[in-house]
Amino acid sequence: MPGRLVMDVKDPVGPGGLKRDGSHLSQPSDGPEQKRVAIATDASSLKVNGAGPTPVVAAPTTNGVHDKVPLPVAKVSTTIPDVKVDEPPEIEQFRETLVPFGKMLERMAQQTYFELSELVEVLADMRIQQQPQMTNGVGGQTPPDKSAISVDKKLRLLNFAQSNKDRFIKTLVLSDWARDMDDMSKLIDVSMFLRKQDWSAAAAADSIYRLKENMVGAKMPNPNIEGALELLSSGQAPWMPDMGYIPPKPLTADELLETLIDMNFALSVRLNLHEELPHYFKNYYIANGRVTFTVPDEFEVDLAIADQESDSPFYFIDLRLNFTPAISLKQDRLRNQLEAQVNAALVSSGLQGCYDFLHNFALTHKLNILRCQALELARGKWIDHIEVQFIHRAVIIQYWRDLPGGRNWIELGISSGKAERAEDGEIGALQPHSQLSCRWFRRGQEIIHHDLKFDFSSLSVERMLDHVIAIHAGGRLTVISDGLKKLSQGTTSFTQTLETSTTDATDCTLRVTLKPLLRPLDIRIDSVRGTFSASPGGSTISDLERRINGDGHVDIPLAIRNSLCRSIVQRCSEQAESVGLSRITVDVRIKTPSPFLTEPIFYRSFQLSASTQSASEQSQRPRFVLTAVSDFQNGLSWFLSQTGTTKDALIIEAVHALGSLANAGSIDREAVLAIQDLAAQTASRLTITYELIKRKVPFKTTHKAAIEDSIKSQFSVCVKVADVVSTNKGRKSSTLESNIFAETGTISHARSSGPNIEYTFRTSLLQKTGSRKFVSHLRRGLRDVVNINIDLDGDLVIILQTSLGGLILPMLRERLDGVSRLYAFVEVISDNHFGVVRATLDEICFVYGPLLTCTARICSPSAQPLLEFRRSGEEQSGPNPHQRIRRQLEDMFIKDDPLSGIQGADVAKFASFCSVLRASLPIVSLMPKIEDSEPPCTAVITCHSASVYKLAFRDPLWVSFQIAAKPKDDKLFWFVKLVEVKRQLSEQCKKNISKLWREKGKGWQGLRTAAMADATGIGELLERINTLMRQCEDEAPTDDGPALKPGAASSGKTASEAVVLD
Repeated sequence: MPGRLVMDVKDPVGPGGLKRDGSHLSQPSDGPEQKRVAIATDASSLKVNGAGPTPVVAAPTTNGVHDKVPLPVAKVSTTIPDVKVDEPPEIEQFRETLVPFGKMLERMAQQTYFELSELVEVLADMRIQQQPQMTNGVGGQTPPDKSAISVDKKLRLLNFAQSNKDRFIKTLVLSDWARDMDDMSKLIDVSMFLRKQDWSAAAAADSIYRLKENMVGAKMPNPNIEGALELLSSGQAPWMPDMGYIPPKPLTADELLETLIDMNFALSVRLNLHEELPHYFKNYYIANGRVTFTVPDEFEVDLAIADQESDSPFYFIDLRLNFTPAISLKQDRLRNQLEAQVNAALVSSGLQGCYDFLHNFALTHKLNILRCQALELARGKWIDHIEVQFIHRAVIIQYWRDLPGGRNWIELGISSGKAERAEDGEIGALQPHSQLSCRWFRRGQEIIHHDLKFDFSSLSVERMLDHVIAIHAGGRLTVISDGLKKLSQGTTSFTQTLETSTTDATDCTLRVTLKPLLRPLDIRIDSVRGTFSASPGGSTISDLERRINGDGHVDIPLAIRNSLCRSIVQRCSEQAESVGLSRITVDVRIKTPSPFLTEPIFYRSFQLSASTQSASEQSQRPRFVLTAVSDFQNGLSWFLSQTGTTKDALIIEAVHALGSLANAGSIDREAVLAIQDLAAQTASRLTITYELIKRKVPFKTTHKAAIEDSIKSQFSVCVKVADVVSTNKGRKSSTLESNIFAETGTISHARSSGPNIEYTFRTSLLQKTGSRKFVSHLRRGLRDVVNINIDLDGDLVIILQTSLGGLILPMLRERLDGVSRLYAFVEVISDNHFGVVRATLDEICFVYGPLLTCTARICSPSAQPLLEFRRSGEEQSGPNPHQRIRRQLEDMFIKDDPLSGIQGADVAKFASFCSVLRASLPIVSLMPKIEDSEPPCTAVITCHSASVYKLAFRDPLWVSFQIAAKPKDDKLFWFVKLVEVKRQLSEQCKKNISKLWREKGKGWQGLRTAAMADATGIGELLERINTLMRQCEDEAPTDDGPALKPGAASSGKTASEAVVLD
């Protein structure tokens, strides 16, 4: 039977190569019912030699089971009544696989034409040497050409004719067969049906046999209890077979060592004398009866020999892969297969075959590992951004799938190494060595000479992708950097820095800076998506990202330049609004043309917050406008404009250049404040000068630098302190000591603070003898006052705030008056060895004892200063003992003339107050202790004034002592006297009191009729009196005796001298 020619046919054809009309596509082809109907309708046309239609059965599957079972008869009869019940199924036909004869002839003609064209070109290239012509007509007949080239040409032509003749003869035979195609097709269908039946029968028998074998393991044998007990108890059983095996005698350690030495010697002789080792097996060592060949980054294999014959093959012992990650070869199935193949290679090809097999095994395994890692990345971290394909032992990884433009991918495969050997020009060197290699395609174009370096000893697809993408990203950023260089020629405000990396794309950064941006613009490429990203973020940067990522043909350097200029203007607007500058939205017109405002690229105008004024002040104070201009050549420039208003526009009457921030750092709050201060300074300078001239205060104006040259330039006005103090219409405060200040001071513009302007007045305190201590106390006390600062050298700084154009001299005079008054009070506190806690111009807080503080309001609008006593760390004023006599202490500050106005505490009275405060501390501290002493007795200490106290004992004793303070030798001493005795004392009590007036203690001493004590001894004296009087409680008092009268003195031992003070 002629063979069948199977080819891919796209056009529907019928028998004999005729094309079908397409009607067969509308006929149903699925299901056994439709097939039966087709056979029944064409039964008459399918009869051959009087035989009926051949029964056709569907192709059987495994174990002879059909895929589809014919439906019941009842269902068939209801749908198709003409189908008979006993009709066999249709035989599967194979006519669709036949090739049309016309198409085959067409392809043969094309092939013949192409071969003839190639032959003609080859013959034309074969040049035949022309024979020389003989002279004088000799040799007119040219002999036949018998050269080798001519013979070769003729032979090629004859071979072409012969080959095509044979081909067309075969075609003629096929044409004769095609005339009987219907009969031959039926024969082929029947033959294929019979073969499938034979295959199904064999498969069914094989399935039954395998089922029987598989069921053996599923059977559960009956347990042999008796046999198990016998075997476990005796260790032997008669039913166990005896093989008669005699185990060999084990080798001793010496024999084993000798055997290994012999094996090592045999391997050494074999490898050095009889084997020609492959080049990559040169690195080996022999130990423990085996030879270990090491191939770097691939594998280590252990081989051994069974005897000393030179032609005996090596056999496999063990294999270890020298790269990570790698599979484990401890599995018996994998190891057995690998061992069998390695041993087969050793038998057939020796060590060279072993190396070739293991080398290919290692390379293939590496590719499989890379493919698995790439698929895992495609399903995980890099999902929807990379595509992985495995074609012909090559792993193709496409990255940046969504990036517009051509595709980008790398191809990891196995190269033969022939091209590298040819380039190196090595002749007679090593054979070409296959190895893993990489091909790189960017935008569909292959990069021939690339710098990709992969580590195939530690396999990581993610690291390889990072390496490739890092180099790709660096190249794209380099192109952008070259474009920016062309745009920035001749400018000094623009700088750029390109940082590239070969390992991580996130380290590739193009950093561009257009001074004075706050931070440089960093342009990076996303390693996963391939899109550009810029930082720091913002609305302008977001617009830049959308533009350069959305359009593949955009001019990226130009877009970056425009974005930088917009960012500067936007940054200026943000910082200006944060410091109180409002953007001007009305139309701004320039009255006088200015060379500074000539076609800026981007600009914005702001109104100074300090320049706002009421309607009544608009005629006196000008209005100022700040204008920020940004371009690529100069960066940022600021201008101060003096403007006037009309009904519908803002007119710029004068323009002053405030300098450029291109060399001044960045656009931040401090820089904008400096610009605002510089603008406000220019406007406020005229205001200060006008005020000094109006008040007839001599002054001198100095400048540190020109206003147009530096933002840090300031002007200052030098005046005399005495002239400033006398500006209040000749009235001076009684507490002011102008001699504590230096002769002159300077007034300078500090900065703008919201709607106000800050001015700084600088002078110094005169250094007197011991004044450094006072300055230290004053500095520590004023540390919380924001507007006044004093350093260790006595330099005084006063900060004044006023609106632009406001008066500052009255405010300055008031501050100087307050500092002078506070200086005098701090001097008093320092003389009394107190410590200043905090101080302001209105009050002062100082510490005068352990955890005891006193706050005195030295300048109060009330009728008298107020005192407040506390303990440190406690909010309530109760724990301070002086709180009990607060009203008496406040009476010390009342002036002698109640009709005079009270402007503050008098310094002299404050000094007396501090002395009394120190001296009375032991008394007020002892009050609770005396009143609560045991045994119980009513004892009360009353305060008549800050310097007079009374200690009175009640029932059963009626005795009173007077405690009065008197100055002596610039110190304050306490005098204690017995002033009142309402009941007669016992003789023993009188003796004790008389003895006390003659004793002497630490800080106190008796005066025969009284006692005197200083601040350190008054406490001990009062405790002695309290103890003495409570000892007299046990003696019964006598009411018969006369009480001591006020002014009477005791004589001898009968009574004590007593004086009653009202």
